[in-house]
Amino acid sequence: MKHKLIRTIRRPFEIIVIRYLLGAALLTPLFMWIFWFIQTPVPFSLFILDKSVLDNRAQEHCSISWVLAQEKITKSNGDLYDINQDYYGFFPLEGNRMFSIRDLGGWKEEKIDSLSAEYDGAYIAESYGVYRKDLIPEYTGQNKLLYGGLTNEEAYFLKKMVEQNKPVISEFNFIGTPTISSVRKEMEETFGIRWSGWVGRLMESLDTTKNLDIPEWLPNSYMEQNNGQWPFKGSGVIFVHTSGELFVMEHEKHLRIKTPVIQTRKNQRDVYGLPKVMEYPFWFDITFPTQTEHIVSYYTLYTTQLGDSLLASHGLPGSFPAVIHNPDVGGGFYYFAGDFADNPISTLSAYFKGVHWFQTFFYNPQDITDRRDFFWNYYRPLLTTIMKENI
Repeated sequence: MKHKLIRTIRRPFEIIVIRYLLGAALLTPLFMWIFWFIQTPVPFSLFILDKSVLDNRAQEHCSISWVLAQEKITKSNGDLYDINQDYYGFFPLEGNRMFSIRDLGGWKEEKIDSLSAEYDGAYIAESYGVYRKDLIPEYTGQNKLLYGGLTNEEAYFLKKMVEQNKPVISEFNFIGTPTISSVRKEMEETFGIRWSGWVGRLMESLDTTKNLDIPEWLPNSYMEQNNGQWPFKGSGVIFVHTSGELFVMEHEKHLRIKTPVIQTRKNQRDVYGLPKVMEYPFWFDITFPTQTEHIVSYYTLYTTQLGDSLLASHGLPGSFPAVIHNPDVGGGFYYFAGDFADNPISTLSAYFKGVHWFQTFFYNPQDITDRRDFFWNYYRPLLTTIMKENI
């Protein structure tokens, strides 16, 4: 009888606890949205350039839009940034087979001077551009460039931003192919960087029958240089030079750890809220600053002895910059030596204050190729800190 009474009392108590937990689970997102909604908007006019947008997800700059929305950083008129409208570059239309372009092409210097006065900062997210097969995958003709490359007008705009002591952020392929060499040299001199001509990327599988992310030109070029052979099946990091030269570092044969690792020293971790180590599985390049003290984070390749020899044969180090910060250029210059803003995230989560505390619900921590891990733990705190320093 006594035990039955205890069970009777316990059941209502358990129901109350369950109801409380369910209520908290339902109300927490509401409170997070309210806290986001009531925070004071901060106007900051950011010039965003993205020449590689292929659809309305705008994945190549959606991470920028996420941070702006989360921190409620707005345009000068107080409106939030529209991921599909508030940028310059390439705009796909009608199922990606048609497009429009809005950039600085053909602008007179006076007009660019006026534009630079309107903006508080600039972020060059992507200048690589769009090729015919990007819009029409089934196209079988020559894969010609439709649009891309940093132009003289855009280089002039960035120099004007520097003259006005405004911050400039750029990343992977800022001055790489297909930007012409004269513009590249001008930007290197302006910002105190030097591109080696090399880009690379981890491929979880080098088997072209299984991994559709491998660009068609890559194995074709390799086979042209290696007697028609593409002997790779496992994972590895591919390296491509602007001259067309390329090589592959295979996991276990050349790499003890298959993913390039971003490492950050403690003093820089404290400034930007970055992790000590972060695996990075996407496109990166090898770019150096004119002064080594401007390096925030490094890429490290954990190589075997054979891997060391392969890198040395191409004149490459096993460690090179991942993030460069030159505070002496204008209002400060940052270079992210990777395709950092391109992450498969949803901007919807940006409208909930404190959502980063629940980040593990949004990605698979065990999957090193899931770039959302990189977004939440590295890119988000990095860009958030940079923006807060400048607004």
